[in-house]
Amino acid sequence: MSASFNRNAAAAGALALCLVWTSLHSPAHAHPFSPEVNADNPSQSWCYGASTNGHGKVRDAAAYGMNNLDNQTDMSESGPVPCATDTDVQFAVGNADGNRGLWECLDHSGTNPIICHKARVTFNPAIIETDGGPYEHNLKKTACHEVGHTTGEDHHAAPYGDCLVSGAVNSGHLTYNYDHYIWINTTY
Repeated sequence: MSASFNRNAAAAGALALCLVWTSLHSPAHAHPFSPEVNADNPSQSWCYGASTNGHGKVRDAAAYGMNNLDNQTDMSESGPVPCATDTDVQFAVGNADGNRGLWECLDHSGTNPIICHKARVTFNPAIIETDGGPYEHNLKKTACHEVGHTTGEDHHAAPYGDCLVSGAVNSGHLTYNYDHYIWINTTY
């Protein structure tokens, strides 16, 4: 046998081993879905909290985030409605724990703690404005991102060109990718 035959056979064997290992150990999706909390139903009402008064661009972004959820998935939105105890998502402006945005569940189900009856999405416009990228574009990206969390979606890293990538963007990243909206549709 020639040395080149042995090298080719060894390379082919290594490639086959890599393919088998990859097929056994690769996730079915581009990123894991391990929600800590899911929304309580597929029909989401939403409102502007008082802290959004005077923040028209934040309000526009919030509406974009909810409309995107409605347009891209089987979930539906109704709003803005007056904020009440049964409103599913309330938008706010604040520190957001020093982040661009933050979502938090305000009312967990007593019988099922991974179900959220009411969430708050807080924008931090000061950070979004200074963090890089076009301001209004990043407000919309942040709205899509945080609204995604209210459905149970998790962060992921680039190169997935959707809104659940963390940080500022210069363009794109305003919608959910295929894995995200399929997951939302099968969950709700």
